[in-house]
Amino acid sequence: MPNRAWMPVDVDPYSGLILRATHLRDRSPGLQARIWIRFLHTGGAFGFWGKVIASLGCFAALVLVYTGFSLSYRRFFNQHR
Repeated sequence: MPNRAWMPVDVDPYSGLILRATHLRDRSPGLQARIWIRFLHTGGAFGFWGKVIASLGCFAALVLVYTGFSLSYRRFFNQHR
């Protein structure tokens, strides 16, 4: 999990005291997996290097979109007779 671990808390709105904090280990295995997958998806699971890998994946997806549009443009609009 990232340095800033995700922990939901219930806070008393009048006094500001923390009433309950739920740790990751207290959650069900399914919810633990879901939380991990969320942080893997956003690149936050492994700190800086996780963000670098997620950014490279995003850039690769953009390249695929560009090549798809480029190939379809050549196919449909550059027809040589």
